Amino acid sequence: MKNVVKSMALASMIALTFACKNDTSASANNTASASISGVAPTSNEVVAPANPTAALTESKKSVENVTPNAAAPATQKPAGKTTSVKFEEMSYDWGKLKEGDKMTHIFKFKNTGNEDLIISDARGSCGCTVPEWPKEPIKAGKGGEIKVIFDSAHKAGPQSKTVTITANTDPSSIVLMIKGIVDAKEEAKTN
Repeated sequence: MKNVVKSMALASMIALTFACKNDTSASANNTASASISGVAPTSNEVVAPANPTAALTESKKSVENVTPNAAAPATQKPAGKTTSVKFEEMSYDWGKLKEGDKMTHIFKFKNTGNEDLIISDARGSCGCTVPEWPKEPIKAGKGGEIKVIFDSAHKAGPQSKTVTITANTDPSSIVLMIKGIVDAKEEAKTN
């Protein structure tokens, strides 16, 4: 019976570790992972504790202080000079698209601050959404474009994707959204 209880405790602890790893809160990840494993986390790998019973007791203490599904901490102000940017639109609805087609949309913006705008990164929420952005600084008062390409292959149904722009703005992250419906590809009829 003791072995069954220990196995259940270990399974619960492992499930808790995975739940904490999937939490969007970085601080919750680090707190829960460190207290469960007894080792400071250095990567996204899950470390099994040496003593499952002690780790489970410790995890109960630390999990009480963790809010499940807490929002990610606010983006920090970037080091150095910042500027501001104004997009003509923050989201785009493409309407309907046939599965397998690609949709391209251009988000236009203007550097409305007094410093050069430097976009250091742009990331789609999944591999089907690929942004292209200017790599050179955008002077104050000048404009630019972010090109977003969405590949609808294997994406039937309503879709909502984001592109997160990282720049020398405050806050340093700007989120753009594309959305619409992808009509499923008709299957070939067989006789």
